Amino acid sequence: MTPLYRSEIEEKIPHRYENLLLDSVTSIDTGSTLSGEFSLQLSQGDDLGRDLFLKQKTQTLKTLMTPVIMEILALGSIVSCGGVPHDYFLFYTGIKDFIFFRDFEAGEKITGKVVQRGIKSGFYQYSGEMFTSSGERIASGDMTAFLIKKADFVQKKITQPTTQPPPKSCAAPLIKDSALKDLSLYAVDTLVHIEEDLSALTCMYTYPTDHRLTRGHFPDYPVMMGVMQMMSVEDAGLALSQYLYKKKKKSGIYSLTCNASIYDEFGALVSDIRNCTLRVYCDDSEYMNQVEMLGAGRVSFKKGVRPGDTIYTCLSAIQIS
Repeated sequence: MTPLYRSEIEEKIPHRYENLLLDSVTSIDTGSTLSGEFSLQLSQGDDLGRDLFLKQKTQTLKTLMTPVIMEILALGSIVSCGGVPHDYFLFYTGIKDFIFFRDFEAGEKITGKVVQRGIKSGFYQYSGEMFTSSGERIASGDMTAFLIKKADFVQKKITQPTTQPPPKSCAAPLIKDSALKDLSLYAVDTLVHIEEDLSALTCMYTYPTDHRLTRGHFPDYPVMMGVMQMMSVEDAGLALSQYLYKKKKKSGIYSLTCNASIYDEFGALVSDIRNCTLRVYCDDSEYMNQVEMLGAGRVSFKKGVRPGDTIYTCLSAIQIS
């Protein structure tokens, strides 16, 4: 039960630079289950550049971007349960019952607990929670992952459409505010379609070939982080809030629920997100204009997104309250 620190953690996971979102990890093996505890502190000016994942929630408060919580829990699970062989990748295929309770504030030291719930048909199943130093729960969620050899990591390029392309009725660029978060962490470029009854919309995004996170996810095998796909749902909600403010002057703090499907440029399903709850802050006197994910019943990652790929984030069954 000796804690592992940075150099030992780097040996356990094929991530580097900003993706090393753990400061210490202690593995616990009871003989029947594998589990672990971890800690992390993110401050402005972090020496690894991990403050990239912070956002300016209010004029005076910086917090962690909500979807990144699941990346931290995933990394904690990997290291706690033995790490990944250097000739393998561990890919997360799903998230279940993600719930966000409170902010992870910049400079705050947090702790987490993870447990391996089992291995079924080659899929590893984990549960995790994160807490403040005073014991308040920040978030919780379940995860599923599988191991794949690097040599087998060849994703066949689809060149023929598999579904009809999403309709296009507008071309409204997303207003990206660098005061809120680093511009590289926006995962929507343009709102391209919205239904008249606001029940559904589609946004477009091209993953840059020089995106800074590709050097750590994964080295020599760049692919978009799954949590960035979750961020695209937040940013699609932001596009909706900008549309509502422009067209209907809707402002303040409100909630929306939806389902989301992300497709590549050929219509292949990239990921499917069900029962998603978002909180919208628009033209509020205290909060920066933003949208944050409060929960997701199920997230299924189907296909990787490579640098240069274009994706479409489609929200459906939108309910605004």
